[in-house]
Amino acid sequence: MSKFRIPSFLIKSFLIPVIIVVYACSSSENEESLPDNSGGDTESPTTPEEEQNMPPNAFNLIEVANDSESVELSPNFEWEFATDPENEAITYSFFLDTSENPTTQLATNLSDTSYNLEAELELGTTYYWQVEASDASGNTTISAIFSFTTKPIGSFVAQPDFGFRHHAAVTELNGRLYMLGGFGTVNGAPQHYLDDVWSSDDGEVWTLEADNPGFIARALHPLVAFNDKMFLIGGFRANGPSNDIWSSTDGKNWVMETANAEFPEDWGHKMLHFNDKLWLITGGSNNESNRSVWNSENGVNWTRVVEDIGFSLNLDLEAVVFNNRMWVIVNDEIHSSDNGIDWTLELEDAPFADLGTSGFSLKEYSLVVHNGKMVLMVSRQDTSESADIWSSSNGKDWILEHTQTAFPNREDNSFISFGGKIYIMLGFNDQGFLGDIWTLD
Repeated sequence: MSKFRIPSFLIKSFLIPVIIVVYACSSSENEESLPDNSGGDTESPTTPEEEQNMPPNAFNLIEVANDSESVELSPNFEWEFATDPENEAITYSFFLDTSENPTTQLATNLSDTSYNLEAELELGTTYYWQVEASDASGNTTISAIFSFTTKPIGSFVAQPDFGFRHHAAVTELNGRLYMLGGFGTVNGAPQHYLDDVWSSDDGEVWTLEADNPGFIARALHPLVAFNDKMFLIGGFRANGPSNDIWSSTDGKNWVMETANAEFPEDWGHKMLHFNDKLWLITGGSNNESNRSVWNSENGVNWTRVVEDIGFSLNLDLEAVVFNNRMWVIVNDEIHSSDNGIDWTLELEDAPFADLGTSGFSLKEYSLVVHNGKMVLMVSRQDTSESADIWSSSNGKDWILEHTQTAFPNREDNSFISFGGKIYIMLGFNDQGFLGDIWTLD
């Protein structure tokens, strides 16, 4: 039986239209998915690169350089210009404080790559600074952090012609500083006790007032201004302790008021001008049991106020008048009195004390009243260390103001407030006798 076959021309005629229809449908779908390039309203898609606005490029700090020391108190800061990938305008914010990650913003929207600090920074303090660059889109780039330390407290004044010495006495009379005596050397001469008297109206230029004033050369002696005179009282001489009293109105001419005052021979005692009288607190240097307090209405005739002050005294005691009271600092204790008889223990275990096994201070105290506060320098002979500066507005609570000083560490110096400044003069350290003069800024 023969099979029926579809003629080939019919198959071709049937398939061709089908293929055409399928192709047309496929082309129509593809055309719908393609973008319209005819200028219609259809938006073209964006790429990730086109969406992201880049922050400013990295930049470097220039000045103040990292780890700088002895920087002035109002420094100028500089940094590199930060470029932006999209060429947007750049502004800067400036950060500065004493934290290792500074957060205190001192300026913002700066267009310049520098900032001049108008206010003064603290002396001897470490600061950290950083700059943030911002573009118009709000993107930011932060710089590295630089640190620097400001100059330490202390300004050199002079190295006068009066040689090198320690345990000299200094006071102010009628707007002039007077420096007298001590132990040391002048013009290369052998070490000896000194009796010369010098004066200055600025602490820098000094005039020799007397090189042979009449009294025996000495050290560890108080010199105090009272009733328009200077009084030189006792001290240690080549032949031992003394209790003689001399006075002068000009530093040139000296009068012996008495060869033997009522109080015992001693050295290292302290003199105070309080309630229109001179007060003497014995140093206990000649006799440890000597802990008496004396006063005088004229600087010549003396009355014992109390035989035993009630606490230990020694060569390192310091005394001032502050807030209508007399104050004594010795070892790790602070005492005060408003009458010289009754003394109050204001503070024990003082924060600045550094006592040895003997109970005596391993460091020396120098004390003045300045700008309404007591200012205390705690120092020693070791020049590898720096003196500490403390202050108190009430005598009980003490603040450590500075731990770095520009002047060399020392003991046996003269320490006085004069002309709105505190003067540190002369002294002794592990390098020998000193003849320099500095001020605390």
